[in-house]
Amino acid sequence: MSKRCDSTVAFYSDTDAEAIKRIKCDLEAWSQDKKGYSKLSDYFLALIGAEELVEKLHLEFSSITYNLPQYIEIAMHTTDLPPCGFFDVVAHHYGVEYVFIAEEPCTGLFINTDMKGRFLLPNKYRVTFLYDRSYGGTPYEEMLEDAEGYPACFKTEAEIVDFFKLYGFKVESYGDIESIINPDFICIDVFERVYVTRQ
Repeated sequence: MSKRCDSTVAFYSDTDAEAIKRIKCDLEAWSQDKKGYSKLSDYFLALIGAEELVEKLHLEFSSITYNLPQYIEIAMHTTDLPPCGFFDVVAHHYGVEYVFIAEEPCTGLFINTDMKGRFLLPNKYRVTFLYDRSYGGTPYEEMLEDAEGYPACFKTEAEIVDFFKLYGFKVESYGDIESIINPDFICIDVFERVYVTRQ
C-alpha cells in the first residue's frame, strides 16, 4: 500500500482578520491567472515564495473552506508526512497561526493539534474496521457491517466505550477495550498532539 498522508489545516488570526482575507484573495487568484501552474497548491507555494517545496512535498489540495473572518480550512494530501513546511511558510508569510489534523495509517501517524476543537474536529480515537478475514459469526459482525468500510472517530474515551457497549461488548474503560479487541477485525489509533519534524 502506498503512503498517503491526509491533512487538514486551519489558518487563523485572533488579531488580524485582514490576513485571513489576504490568504483567500491569493488562493482565488489562481482561477483568474494560473501562471502556468496546473495545480492550485503549486501556484500558491510559488506565490508566497516557497516554490522549492513543490517537488519536495507533492502537495495536492482536496478542498478549501472559507470561514471568514475567523479562519480558512484547507484539506490536502501528500505522499508522506504532514506538510509542516508548507504550514510554517504560510503562517510566516501572512502573519497567522495554524492548527492541523493529519493521518497516515501505513506508518501509524495520527496527529491533532486542535484537541479542543476550536477550528477542527477534536478527534482523539480512530477505529478502523478490517475486512481481510471472514467476520461472520464473530462479535464484530454487526459492527463491521454497519461501518461499511469507513473508519469511526471519537472525541473522548467515554464515547468510544459507549460505542463498543452499543454492540454488546462488556467494557467500562478504554483499557477494557484494548484488552478484548481482536486485531484481525479492529484497529484503534490514538491521535497525539505531537509535532513532527518540520519539512
